[in-house]
Amino acid sequence: MNFGTFILDVINFFFTHYLVALISLFAIIITIHVNPKIGKFKTTAFLALPIIIIFLMINESINITLSELTVPYNTYLRQVILVIGFWVYPLIAAFSFRIVHRPTTILMKHLIWVPFLINFIIYARCLFPHGFFEITADNQYINAYPEVAWLSLTVFFTGGIYALGLVGIGIRAIIRHKYIDGISIIVIGTFGMSGFVMDYILQSPGYGCSVVSASCLAFLVFQLTKFMKIDPLTGVYNRQAFYNYKNKEKSVNGIISLDLNNLKEINDKYGHQKGDESLEIVANVIKVHTLKLSCVPFRVGGDEFIILCMKMTEKEAYNLVEILDDEINNKTNVRVAIGLCYRSRANETIDEMIGKSDAFMYKMKKLMKM
Repeated sequence: MNFGTFILDVINFFFTHYLVALISLFAIIITIHVNPKIGKFKTTAFLALPIIIIFLMINESINITLSELTVPYNTYLRQVILVIGFWVYPLIAAFSFRIVHRPTTILMKHLIWVPFLINFIIYARCLFPHGFFEITADNQYINAYPEVAWLSLTVFFTGGIYALGLVGIGIRAIIRHKYIDGISIIVIGTFGMSGFVMDYILQSPGYGCSVVSASCLAFLVFQLTKFMKIDPLTGVYNRQAFYNYKNKEKSVNGIISLDLNNLKEINDKYGHQKGDESLEIVANVIKVHTLKLSCVPFRVGGDEFIILCMKMTEKEAYNLVEILDDEINNKTNVRVAIGLCYRSRANETIDEMIGKSDAFMYKMKKLMKM
């Protein structure tokens, strides 16, 4: 086989998985267009994930082509290609998990990468003599030391941990009444796990990789469509998302309205950047204190926010209002008026509840100006 034929075989294998490659390119275009405001790391992860998947497809294409060679060549090349693939394979699952996971501490941010780093170190050893696997002179993959053959499971175990983590996040979302998010994440995590199992149990190199890659890309596109419904300044859901959500969600039993005081005066006196910073302060406090609750925040106007509470007790709703009041009005230089309406009768509509919540909010706003 000459070099030209080798390249054609690589391209042929790559384009048998053209759908994955096409979705990857599509995801890159969407990421650049949407440019989600979700923090520097996650923005990078959104762009890096499809690029890594394309790289993995190319790497796997080279590996498959090399595995079918019958003419002599330096088999160490294939060993290097395999090690790189074993590094990158679980990395796409790790990036997917990190995109959706919201660690609350710096320690948790770093612990996320521990399984990947363990896998990286284990397979790095195979780049040197006496690694646990090697490619023989007749181009066969063998476990050089049967007593540590279990180390070859590391790549699948690592990827499985991240896929299982996605399933766990999906279950948590369902518990918090975020059913569409939860079910979508569970399905994608389950398909991801099936891809790792396919590659190992069915011994079908490349195809399980495609299943994992396609699952991660489907998850990426799903996440990107969500960010089209997010307010780019504050990072909470926008007005259009609010209309869609309130018309579909039947479990809302509480409404919290917030209005930033004197935003126009802040813009006129200190400039719009200062006004934007004030809105971000309010939104960040709201996000921190609603993250683990069954409620969803929205920015519905220039200086107005609404929080939909699902299946919360009246005490929990009042506690949230007290926390937001204390954290914003007493601990920042921003002032907000807050109103709450808890459903008083079974047939009370969301619009009626919003009206009552707004009325309390404007009453508080007047009192704050006195």
